[in-house]
Amino acid sequence: MKKLFVLICMLLCFCAACGKNVSEYAETVSNNGGTVLQVGDYIYFYTPNTEYDGTSYTGHTLYKMRLDGSEKIELLDNHSPHKLYYVDGYIYTEKMDESDYSYDILRISVETSAVESFIHGSLNYVDVDKNEIFYNDNDDFWKTDLDGKNKTKLCSSEYSYLGIDDNSIYFEAPRNEASSAAVLASVSRDDFSLKTIASIPDKELDYEYEHAKNHIVSFGICDDRIILSVGYYEGTGHFFSGRLVGVNKDGTQMCFYEYEIDSFEIIGDWIYVNYDGCLRLSPDFENIEYWGDEADYLYASHNENLYYRYNPAIESSENYIYDLRQRNSDSGDVVTLFQGETAPKFEDSYSTGYSAVETVGDYVYFYLSVLGYNEGIDSWRGHECYYAYYRVRKDGSGLEILYELFEDEKL
Repeated sequence: MKKLFVLICMLLCFCAACGKNVSEYAETVSNNGGTVLQVGDYIYFYTPNTEYDGTSYTGHTLYKMRLDGSEKIELLDNHSPHKLYYVDGYIYTEKMDESDYSYDILRISVETSAVESFIHGSLNYVDVDKNEIFYNDNDDFWKTDLDGKNKTKLCSSEYSYLGIDDNSIYFEAPRNEASSAAVLASVSRDDFSLKTIASIPDKELDYEYEHAKNHIVSFGICDDRIILSVGYYEGTGHFFSGRLVGVNKDGTQMCFYEYEIDSFEIIGDWIYVNYDGCLRLSPDFENIEYWGDEADYLYASHNENLYYRYNPAIESSENYIYDLRQRNSDSGDVVTLFQGETAPKFEDSYSTGYSAVETVGDYVYFYLSVLGYNEGIDSWRGHECYYAYYRVRKDGSGLEILYELFEDEKL
């Protein structure tokens, strides 16, 4: 009996050492659906693994690492970073096969780190929500269970995926040939019925480029209202001309706000845009607040804070060294997360840029680029001198470099 008791105790200790159960992991998931994800005591994130080809880094590695920076484990190589979703003990993502540009949907065990491929095809717009996976394959839109079974076609290739909520999947529907209106549609998650929600009329402007048709560019949901950016792109510079549209999910109470930016951010019950400075609007566009002119470019945040770049030397047209700042949407308190002047210096560097700014738990993760320009050699964008992946606490402390690559010789 004593031996049996000792054996049971050893077994319990072993199970405790193996890790948390699924329900415990679910309580500590942060930034689900982002390109960096926290599950329990670990973070999952991508870093480049190839040199810059003049446009982008064409190879990336997905890592698993403890929050304290220890136990960094390589999980898989991928062409580019993809969204990471946690559901019931697994992380779901997608991976491109560069030989034929097809994709696999993968799931990674949080316990063993084992990687399993279970859906393959010409995939696009992969989204994981609750116990279902949604994706394009061979131009049609499908839904499956988390194991790839019970595959159901939701609509044809003529419908462009926009987003999802608890009850519906949203699409831009094919337009009527006699109309230039953009059409918003949805498919019920219960009975898979397809319906048209609203037709968004054209601004009726004279556009030089026939191919740049009026369409839905950005999609979001704010306080149970659908928010859209609808308009045209013109020319090689991709100048956008359009407006912000708000509409109820049943198609009623459509309203418009004229502005010339094709993206917006939603935090809580407010919509944030850049238009002669930073504005925030209520979902019905009745309340508009001016947040000042220092927010030069907005980044998604997925929580209570707004992230943006700021040029401390804004009066100097020759200076493009931006800081990364955080502003609390309730208190208005501002924290500088990274000072552009502290970035590595290079002979021909002229600008700092940020991308993939994401909040995960107590940290903000972001990529920093230092761009250089050689007259007569570089395109208008210049070239990358330095590329790094950072994280910093929301209070501005504890800045860490998770990855860095020097393309030019540092001064």
